[in-house]
Amino acid sequence: MNSSDMITVFTPDGTRLYASPSIERVLGYKPEEIIGGNAFDLVHPEDAPGLREEFAERARTPGTGKPFKFRSRHADGTWRTFESIGTNFLDDPSVDGIVFNARDITDRKRTEEERDRLFEFSLDLLCVAGLDGYFRRVNPAFEETLGYSRSELLAKPFIEFVHPEDRAATISEMESLTRGVRTAYFENRYLRKDGSQVWLEWKAVPIVEEDLIYATARDVTERKRAEEALRRRDAILRAVALAAERFLKTASSWEERIEEVLERLGGAAEASRVYVFENYIGEDGELWTSQSYEWAAPGIAAQIDNPSLRAFPYRVGGFGRWVETLGWGSLIYGNTRGCFLTPSDRS
Repeated sequence: MNSSDMITVFTPDGTRLYASPSIERVLGYKPEEIIGGNAFDLVHPEDAPGLREEFAERARTPGTGKPFKFRSRHADGTWRTFESIGTNFLDDPSVDGIVFNARDITDRKRTEEERDRLFEFSLDLLCVAGLDGYFRRVNPAFEETLGYSRSELLAKPFIEFVHPEDRAATISEMESLTRGVRTAYFENRYLRKDGSQVWLEWKAVPIVEEDLIYATARDVTERKRAEEALRRRDAILRAVALAAERFLKTASSWEERIEEVLERLGGAAEASRVYVFENYIGEDGELWTSQSYEWAAPGIAAQIDNPSLRAFPYRVGGFGRWVETLGWGSLIYGNTRGCFLTPSDRS
């Protein structure tokens, strides 16, 4: 018997017939002090109705009941939490009572409550999942990050929340977990309820004998964006370095290398087109420009023969502000949907 166990025999109305000596160690009462007393005198008022129902059920039903929990008052006035199970021995003349075996789980319950608080308030995404591919429990960070309610996340296989391009890798990682292999580092994309995507970095421990996986994930979307921006910047810098080499070192005429350079710049910037416009002063004394070269990504229609991009003055074309900017020796750059083109530019 566990040191936190105690055995008590009661009549159907709760009168205590016997208490094991361990009750003094567990609750601080000597057995002789409480024998003859009523079980409900020591039970927490909130738990008394449920305990009365259990007594009534055990009195009319032979055999052993289901485990239940209740709180009992210690001799020092504190409340201890117990897990108990009762067995009907009323038909056994040697016992003639209902026997309850109770175990003090106060410390375990306190640990569980602390664990639950950590689970609920963690900024990281914490979950318990089954090897069947369903979430069993998720913390609020899951709901906040993905935009789904807890019931929605538990209702269907979690692979359905994974970005389609990452599902094969995720299934492969799951197969490793089912074999008992821990996940030390794994990244995939989940789809938010609004359709956007979020990058998650996972660590997971499988408990194969329980068909469970305990996992933690961290939103690394901003880090991935920064890494992608750095990768693109480095690619563009390498393309610019190539352009300098081709134009200044190896080519007798820069036009000989222009197509290679534009292709490298377009690929590095992940652009659909790269243009080269040549500026010149027109007969009217204004700054004019004309498209001379173009690279277009596969599947993108070329505009090199578009007459509207040939020989037009900046001011008449609606790009008057560009004349001033370029005149100061400044660069014009940005996204065509943002700072690069104003509404008047686009019109």
